[in-house]
Amino acid sequence: MKFFDTSISDSRISEIDLHGLSVQEAIEYTNDAIVEAIIRGDSELHIIVGKGLHSKGGVAKIRPAIEDLMDQYELVAVLDPYNVGVLLVRLDGGRKVSTSALSPPLRLTMPFYCQKCKKAFVTAGALASHKADSPMHCYCTQCDREFASWQARTAHYRDHAAHHYCDVCILHFADEDALDIHFEDEHLYCRVCNEFYDSQEDRDAEHDVQPHLYTRGLNTEVEYTDYARTHIPKAVHCPARGCDRAFALPGDLLQHLESGGCRGGVTRRAVDAAVVAYDRARVITNAARLTAGPSGALVPPQEPAAVWATVDAWNGSAFECCVCHRTFAALPRLNQHLASPAHAEELYRCPTAYGGCGAHFRTLSALVQHVEGAACGVARFKKAVHSVMDALTQDMRGLGI
Repeated sequence: MKFFDTSISDSRISEIDLHGLSVQEAIEYTNDAIVEAIIRGDSELHIIVGKGLHSKGGVAKIRPAIEDLMDQYELVAVLDPYNVGVLLVRLDGGRKVSTSALSPPLRLTMPFYCQKCKKAFVTAGALASHKADSPMHCYCTQCDREFASWQARTAHYRDHAAHHYCDVCILHFADEDALDIHFEDEHLYCRVCNEFYDSQEDRDAEHDVQPHLYTRGLNTEVEYTDYARTHIPKAVHCPARGCDRAFALPGDLLQHLESGGCRGGVTRRAVDAAVVAYDRARVITNAARLTAGPSGALVPPQEPAAVWATVDAWNGSAFECCVCHRTFAALPRLNQHLASPAHAEELYRCPTAYGGCGAHFRTLSALVQHVEGAACGVARFKKAVHSVMDALTQDMRGLGI
């Protein structure tokens, strides 16, 4: 609620705003304002009662109550011809007369004018609010644009990047994530697959084949990985000859191959070579980290000779890696670190061409876990990325010794 005071010619005019008040609060506030205005000698009181647009059923409640109050005071109270949300009240003892007998309601200080509705407003914000609330306008407050029809404005809400809008429910959302969650909850949508489904059965069937992070309401990659290893059938078989291991997740299979523990004899070096040979378009491999082989084709860079730490790595408080200077409490832990890909080149990257984030990875398993966990926008194009992964798996059959 607000109170204003101004002068036009020799008249003293005051104004109060009853927006946001209950009916009883509005009556009490108006009663006090009338007494104060009469004591000051004001000739008019302008009462902003609103149009009832935000009242239940669109029926104004405050304006009739204030009009009744004016009748009790036997005061002249008429609607402002320029704004039906304002009551103009005469305080100088005049009889009920037409609105032309009243001073213009702060018209001289209202520079913002709606030509269509013939109404003036004190601020640009008030004019924008009027356009947003009035059925005479098809107006977008956020973009400050008016449209020829409601259909045109709805199309704008649906298609413009500044809006996150569900035209089925006629609802706006704060951001794209909030809209996606609404689609998932109400419209059988999957934000990772970027697809709407005809029924819950169709959505469940699709995700039984290609489960991912959001399928079961999980929130992190770790939660998804733990869930998958426990509940999803181990249907991803090792392609190497002589190895019959199976895994729940592609990332687990690749970790198995890269670890050097595969019975087929596959190593991380063999995996890297197969990926680089297959991924000629460099969707997931980084050409800048590759070298030219004897035939001129790009191959993974030659890794340095194996390094094995001894007790000489003790620096007085821990065992220290001579490459990255990380420290370990035990010598075996340091040697595990040296045997790992911790110092390998970052050959792999999350493909920006498929909506990915461009992050770099030292192993294929790390990239696959990143994609499977829906950690970035690449998950929206996971099928395209998986076509590379599936073809690679087929190409790796027979890699074992």
